[in-house]
Amino acid sequence: MDIRELIISDIRKLLWFVFDSEILTLEKKEDLNIDLSEIENIDNLEIDELFSLRDKLLELTKEHSMDQISNRYYMASVESHKLLSLFLKVFIFLLISFIIMLVYLHHNDIILV
Repeated sequence: MDIRELIISDIRKLLWFVFDSEILTLEKKEDLNIDLSEIENIDNLEIDELFSLRDKLLELTKEHSMDQISNRYYMASVESHKLLSLFLKVFIFLLISFIIMLVYLHHNDIILV
């Protein structure tokens, strides 16, 4: 990874932490002065703008270390993958059940497919 990708990764973690932990109060939001277009176009920002955005977010999360933020980010990522996996398993189970039911109903001439 180059420095640009590392900074973008840090910014994404910090943004997630700011919104997840609800440390962004109305007063801090006004003081932060982050444009929404900066967040939406984070991949297209110049390196100086990336550093500036990262510094603003670091100032907002100064009570927490980057290790704490990274750990919480990765734990949330693991949990989201577990939930997605569970959702997919339930979906596949329901799909297979539906197909078996259709085959059964068709075999007994209850429905015509």
